[in-house]
Amino acid sequence: MSKNLHFFDFLQIIFSFFQSNKKADASPNLEKHLHEELFV
Repeated sequence: MSKNLHFFDFLQIIFSFFQSNKKADASPNLEKHLHEELFV
């Protein structure tokens, strides 16, 4: 269950990121953002 919660949090992070960056080319920044979220 905690894995599922983490997965939904992960989706929410991605969704929030794209919502805030939909006017920009987000792919390089997305990799950096996800790296920070997952590995820091």
